Amino acid sequence: MLLKHLTGAKWAQLATVAAMAVIVMANSGGRAATQGQGNTGAPGDETILGSGAPRTCQSCHNNGLFNPQISITPKDGGGNVLTNYGTEQIELSIALNALSGNPAGYGFQALALLNNGQVDVAGFSTTDPKVQIANASGNGRQYAEHNSMATSGDFHVLLTPPPPGSGPMTIYVGATVVNGNGANSGDNGLVTTLVLPEQTTDSRDFEPAQALSLAHISESGELLVRTHVAEFGEYLVRVYDMAGKLYHSERVALQPELMYTRLQPGSLPQGVVLVQITGRGRQYTAKGIARY
Repeated sequence: MLLKHLTGAKWAQLATVAAMAVIVMANSGGRAATQGQGNTGAPGDETILGSGAPRTCQSCHNNGLFNPQISITPKDGGGNVLTNYGTEQIELSIALNALSGNPAGYGFQALALLNNGQVDVAGFSTTDPKVQIANASGNGRQYAEHNSMATSGDFHVLLTPPPPGSGPMTIYVGATVVNGNGANSGDNGLVTTLVLPEQTTDSRDFEPAQALSLAHISESGELLVRTHVAEFGEYLVRVYDMAGKLYHSERVALQPELMYTRLQPGSLPQGVVLVQITGRGRQYTAKGIARY
């Protein structure tokens, strides 16, 4: 009965409140998946209309008293903390915690961009049931984000690194610590970044030309690789073209002595071929030319 007596202005206010409620509810499922937007603060993510400033989680969730903290920890498959990236998959641990109060839930959104040209790395995957991988319709970028309000602030994401020669990349993360009242009041938002430089060729023990070289490329595409690594162990060998397309990957045991290893990646394109060996905290790279 009361609704019949609302003025036009009151209807407008009611509609605004309802719209805000819908947005807040939708954001609980991740901004990229539900709104098609990236809100990490990265270049090219959503901005505030008029000012052009980045629209991040802090734009709406900014008056809580949780005093939250956030960290990004990159690790290799053995659990070792990384200070740079090579060719192996990176495990990203994103941790949110509140220094005061008792939050009802947590959320996040992550994006990986190359520093050169802000190119989307688009290498996310996950086994964490709290996390989804979504392509934002607003900018076409790939994001890792929460799929619903999480009761734990620990999120785990896998990232396949970009091709060799890509240079440093930056991980952008926006996050929320919320009280669960269905609105954005009383919540906190925060953003952080992590820069990972690319691993460079190791030359502490050998010159790169001594450590790895291409001895021969046959007409059938078979590679004969000459190695003299610094330390015995299992190494990951990958073969790329110069556009970064991966043609072959295998693990081989190498000795700290002159060795020859045959690789059979199959059909290789004509032109420059890149072979990269990673292991024991080192990375070696060599180039050759395939001619048929």
